[in-house]
Parts: sequence; structure tokens; C-alpha cells
Amino acid sequence: MRLTNCGAPVDESNINAFERRIGVTLPDSYRRFLLEVKPGDANALVAIMGDLPFGKIGTTTTEQRLRIAGASGEWIVWAKLSELKESWQKPLLW
Repeated sequence: MRLTNCGAPVDESNINAFERRIGVTLPDSYRRFLLEVKPGDANALVAIMGDLPFGKIGTTTTEQRLRIAGASGEWIVWAKLSELKESWQKPLLW
């Protein structure tokens, strides 16, 4: 997901289901990677990953917004990418 060009609706329940399947909850760390794959390349990724644990958490959209749905389906994050980028960079601009 390129922060200036596309948004992403993410379903948190997919993340949790994936982590339950592998039997561990992974914090944000070097053990977790986020991949952006074109829909036409999804089957190739499945073949490459083989038996490695992975899961789909969402898609990218042309809407410049990050949306994350909680376990009950309600949106827990609904933010413009420009606002997220600004809040991320602001502490670094001193």
C-alpha cells in the first residue's frame, strides 16, 4: 500500500483468524510482513508460500483512506492517508 496513492479496507477478524490458525499472536515485529500483491498474481503467491503460514487481511482501493474493521464488523479505524502520514511524520519534523 503506497501511502499517497491508495487506501485499504482491512478486516481485523482475518488477522485474528490467521493468528489463531498458527497458534500464536504476533506483535508488530520482524516476524510479520505485509505484502501487496496484484489480484492476478495471488495464485502464484500461494504457490511460492507453500506451507508457510500466511493470510489475506484486506485489499487496496483507490480511496485514499485506511479502514480497519473490528471483530464485530464495526469500523475501528476510518482515517485519511494524508492524516495518518502527517501524524507519523510530525514528531520527526523538529
